[in-house]
Amino acid sequence: MTHYLNNQFDHRRYYDVADETPFWSAPFGLKLLDFVNYRPSISALDIGFGTGFPLTELAMRLGGSSNLFGIDPCVEAFDRVNNKLEYYGIKNVTLIEGVAENIPLPDLSLDLITSNNGINNVKNRVQVFKECFRLLKPDGQFVMTLNTELTMVEFYNSFERVLVKLGMEEVIDRMRSHILIKRPPVDLLVTELEDAGFKINHIASDQFCYRFADGSAMLNHFFIRFAFMEPWVQLLPAENVMTVFTMVEDDLNQNAISNGMTLTIPFVLIDSLRY
Repeated sequence: MTHYLNNQFDHRRYYDVADETPFWSAPFGLKLLDFVNYRPSISALDIGFGTGFPLTELAMRLGGSSNLFGIDPCVEAFDRVNNKLEYYGIKNVTLIEGVAENIPLPDLSLDLITSNNGINNVKNRVQVFKECFRLLKPDGQFVMTLNTELTMVEFYNSFERVLVKLGMEEVIDRMRSHILIKRPPVDLLVTELEDAGFKINHIASDQFCYRFADGSAMLNHFFIRFAFMEPWVQLLPAENVMTVFTMVEDDLNQNAISNGMTLTIPFVLIDSLRY
């Protein structure tokens, strides 16, 4: 039953088959797109453009007089996004292979920076915020979305129940540290942004849900396996992985008998301005 633990994905091919990715990124991105200060003839950057959303949508909404950049470390994404740009007839986007801690653009060169649930994947968030401040013109806008610490709380509650039954409290501590690193509290993000020189303009909280027939369906879902399973497995000693996940799957299935299973994805949008 635990074949979802055997994940030998060729990550380079992900960008050939990732049409379902917007099911994850769209709720964040739609909120982000609502808060952008749209005006012609601006220069903008999207951090972590992935398969092209919301970068391509921003390019079309801002119009041909604006100049956009997208940065992402995964070179495999470039062919897919370039194909979209060509097909859509978008000519005002330049893609950059790189990381957000070191963006090869001049100081004070941007009016807008966006990141749609990408900042939680960088290695040094504080350095990224400093880079964004360096790049933005005075009164430039930085809008980002991130899923927050109660993301998939239904899974983590089940995971913790199993770990308690097995007397593996040290793994619970690692789990909580993992959540804190990947999904920091909003207050901490605000402090880091303000320390970098930003003024918080607006904070908006929202959430969406993934619904499944049961825990087995959730654990076998491609995007769960691709994006989340490996970090969950790495929390555990190798010799305990099969036991723990067998028990977690059973626990999730028992709780799904009446109404199926829901994974809640709370997230936050932070709209800030460069002083």
